Amino acid sequence: MKIVRYKEIKSEKREDNREIFDLIRFEINGMAKFFRVRIPAGVKEKEHYHKNSDEIFLFLKDGKIIVNNKDYKFNNGDLVVLEKNDKHKIVADNEMELIGLKIPDINDKVIVA
Repeated sequence: MKIVRYKEIKSEKREDNREIFDLIRFEINGMAKFFRVRIPAGVKEKEHYHKNSDEIFLFLKDGKIIVNNKDYKFNNGDLVVLEKNDKHKIVADNEMELIGLKIPDINDKVIVA
């Protein structure tokens, strides 16, 4: 059994002020990772895609993601599955928060020019 206490996890602050909380890594088709993200209002992530991994986001606050040049709005509790090669970026008109799962947890992010 593994227990993850959110309040005991140290966050990693990104240059755009997003705050990443790595929750747990585990073996599933390679290593996978759960993470939690807080995104301040006004952050516009650079458009990117992942060559070999999928991401699943569970929204804890309302938010917007642009996927393959189409805007999608999500409400608290909504879930989105981003498959490899889906070009996407988060646009935080308001503060956003989400739980993510990346499978496999590899460094395969490609920034779109």
